[in-house]
Formats: sequence, C-alpha cells, structure tokens
Amino acid sequence: MNVYCIYTEQDPESKKGLQRCKDSAKKHGIELIAYPGIHFSVLESFWKEHSIKAKYKPISGGQTYFPEKLAPKTRVANGTTHYMLYKKCVELNEPIAILEHDSFFVAPLPTELPTNIDESIIQISSHSATQLTPAMLKGCGRANKMRKFGTTQKPYRDWTGERGVISHPLSGTNGTSGYIIGPVAAQRMIDYINVEGIGFADRLREDHIGEGNIHLEVPQSVLCPNDIKSARLL
Repeated sequence: MNVYCIYTEQDPESKKGLQRCKDSAKKHGIELIAYPGIHFSVLESFWKEHSIKAKYKPISGGQTYFPEKLAPKTRVANGTTHYMLYKKCVELNEPIAILEHDSFFVAPLPTELPTNIDESIIQISSHSATQLTPAMLKGCGRANKMRKFGTTQKPYRDWTGERGVISHPLSGTNGTSGYIIGPVAAQRMIDYINVEGIGFADRLREDHIGEGNIHLEVPQSVLCPNDIKSARLL
C-alpha cells in the first residue's frame, strides 16, 4: 500500500512535520511518500488546468463564510490536494493511506482490513495528541455537524473494548490527518466533488461513499497533535 504524507513545500514548519512523519514511519517499517500539497497561490490556474469545479472562492484569513461561499485559501488548497490523491488511488486501483504533515506513526498500519476495503475509508488517526475514546467523540463538533447535516445517522454507541478496524461510531471521520481509502470509495468521492465542487478535505462521510463504509482503527496507528499551524493561517 502506498502511504502519502501531504506537506507544503513553501513552509519550513510543514517540512519539519514531514520529516517527523518520515522518521516515525521508518520505525514501523513504512515507506512514506512525500506529497507536495497544491499551494493556494496557484489554485485558480491549477483548477483551470485540471478542469476542477470550485465550490468556494479562496480568501485570506481563517474564517469561512458559508452563505457567500468564501473559505480560507489554505483549506481549499488542502481539499484540492486530497482530491488529486483520490485520483491517484483510482489510477493505482488499490487502497492508499493519506496523512497530513502534523501527524506521525505510533504503530504499524492495520493488516486485517475489512472485506469491503475497496469501498471503504478507515480513519487511522486520532486527530489529536492522544488515542480516541468514546467520550471524545460523543459530543465533538464534527459529530454534532454530522448529526445535524448528514443524511445518514448513527445513534451513539459505547465502543469501549472494541479493537482492530471497527465500524465507525460516527457516520464520517472526525478529521483527515490520517486515513486509508479504497479505489471505489475514492471514485465516489471524485464523483461527489465533481458535482458539488472543491471545498474542504473533511467531507469523508457515509453520505458520499455509502452506508457502512466508514471504519475506525482502534487503537489508532497515527496521532496528530495539531502542532503545525503556520500554513493554515496565511
């Protein structure tokens, strides 16, 4: 399985994060592929070159204005980068792992994958500096948004004691700092984005790839302390 880490070539802090991720991957026998993210400065020309539809107009700052369809240029650039990796996954016709520059490995990748792996997304990152717990997901902001806006809903379940790759307790991942995606799921994400337009990378939900296709690795093999902020604030 190819394992990619997205980083920003123009950002020294991002490159430091990439190196940390590489070092952690090596400890667990994982060959990491550095994947330079699409920089916000070339978004408009990149979209035109690749015939990509935009949902949000990229703007400076960290605020998103949903009614006006205005979003931070770094978030939209990140969404564009994940979209291009979905295309890579379909081209390879096999699952790939995608990490972001502020994540790192604490264990090898899972080897016992679900039978529907080609149609699946597996969250392998905690999206925090510690392992996820049921309490952390019960009332998190992403969970509340999925309950409010998602078309597929999951009642809260206490997954204490569950191990391995389990059915995700939410109807989507609670972040994008580390996940495995299969080629069928990647194509479904491409199809969805082609209709809706490029937005953010965090729309990994059952709504878009099919009910029962979102999974969670417990414990997670990747942690993400969210300690690289510079690229997001430009």
